[in-house]
Amino acid sequence: MPVSNPDISVIVPVRNAEQRLGRTLESVLAQTFYNFEIVVVDDASTDATPNVVAAFEAQDERVHAVRHEQPKSLGEACNTGVEYALAPYFLFWNAGDTFSQNALESLFARMSETQAEVCVCGVEELREGDDVPTPAAWYLKTRFVPAENAVFNRATNPERILDFTTTDVWNKAFSRELVEREGLRFAAADFDGDVPFTIAALSSAETVTCLPEVLVCHMKEDGDRLAKRLPQTWRATVDAWVAAAKGLDERDMLLERQFAAKTTGNLVYLLRNISDAETFAEAVSYIQNECLDSLHIGKAEDGDYTASWHSDFVAALRFGTPVDVMAYLQWRNYRQLEAANARQRVLAKDTTWKRNQDAKTITALEQRLHELEARNGQLEAAVEQLQSSVAYKAEHAIGSLFKKD
Repeated sequence: MPVSNPDISVIVPVRNAEQRLGRTLESVLAQTFYNFEIVVVDDASTDATPNVVAAFEAQDERVHAVRHEQPKSLGEACNTGVEYALAPYFLFWNAGDTFSQNALESLFARMSETQAEVCVCGVEELREGDDVPTPAAWYLKTRFVPAENAVFNRATNPERILDFTTTDVWNKAFSRELVEREGLRFAAADFDGDVPFTIAALSSAETVTCLPEVLVCHMKEDGDRLAKRLPQTWRATVDAWVAAAKGLDERDMLLERQFAAKTTGNLVYLLRNISDAETFAEAVSYIQNECLDSLHIGKAEDGDYTASWHSDFVAALRFGTPVDVMAYLQWRNYRQLEAANARQRVLAKDTTWKRNQDAKTITALEQRLHELEARNGQLEAAVEQLQSSVAYKAEHAIGSLFKKD
């Protein structure tokens, strides 16, 4: 039966998601909470996605389809979803992800109880081809928030308001009041369009709360697919961070040090995953020439960064060449690989430790080691390529940047 006054609107932006959308809609419709609607916004799919949506619409009247006849972006699909949504609370869930059966019930109860404008929940990840999800604690760092069941905001937790979670929108619920009061919008991008939305939401919300319980199982993007798309999407990611800074400036809510640290960590992740040398050089040059000031790079202090060595990365980014930046990241990657190998050797010997740990933790550590090894090979090849394709001058020697571990 239809829901005329839903408590929650689940907005699902899609484009060409015929293989992934079904399991997500099934997971939402299996919730213990009933009074919700699903708004599927189809950004001009050319595959069978419209047929999948139509089948679910016929099955359950809580499912509604909205279609862009011409492709815009998944970010704009989220904005369209907000325009059509009826409920006082919004969630933005990805095609491919699945959810605990009590996810909506728990989120609604928590936000109603605390009158929170943002609620962040726990996450686990499922990598393509795997059967068992692994822990993903970085999506909600509970050590950076007040005691359990407390609410907080930018004023009461300024040092960690941008650092206790990621900018991903899909493990968060938002109140309509917040979205409309602040005029929150997604960037017109397929990837990272949620950056300005989430940054502004966390910075301007009067009440933020957390649910450490794992409610979302996120389908992790395959590393090869990520590397292949970055030559086309890296600029949109950088521009999304620029838009986030502009939004905070306009609201007079910019915490320079915290924002700079958050941006730096995400730029490190972006650049580390660009394996094509020319794309890497183009991205670094764009950041250096167009974005350093607007991103407030260099404003953070050593203690603000997610990793202590990020301050040296910023030095390379501000004063070095693309070769300098890539070489520094390669050097850091070697250090991380050495540390990961050392930990793995210790774990292999410590059978007691292994018996006492959750199997998911062991799997996560092994996957991280494999990722580092693969990334190191990509960086080595890219450095050689970049050195042969970009003017490399002796005066840009980077030994002075390698002081910190």
